[in-house]
Amino acid sequence: MSHIIDQRFVGTWKGSDQGQLNTGEVNHWIIKRTSDGLYFISFETHYNDGEIIRSEGEGIWFVENGYYYASRELEDELDCYQFVFLASNAIQFIDVEERNNKVYQFVDYKVIVN
Repeated sequence: MSHIIDQRFVGTWKGSDQGQLNTGEVNHWIIKRTSDGLYFISFETHYNDGEIIRSEGEGIWFVENGYYYASRELEDELDCYQFVFLASNAIQFIDVEERNNKVYQFVDYKVIVN
């Protein structure tokens, strides 16, 4: 079965977990999803003590059976999310697995690139 590239996801998006994943840190990212199923992501993790750590990564993404999947480079595990388009420029992602005994969700917002 070939993977589906839903063109609505293609482009540059930004998001944040609003500190819900790990206590004491807030993650922000910019992700560029391409029409050939690749993504490139830049992360910033802001800690309560003021420290900021930046990192970058890349991987593959696709949509299958109504779920969004992403896999980071050199990893075999797929992240799986339910998704809802709140608008053409806003996607809510809901992790299918609980993290820290709660539902992990976030919204990516499309960035207009000149």
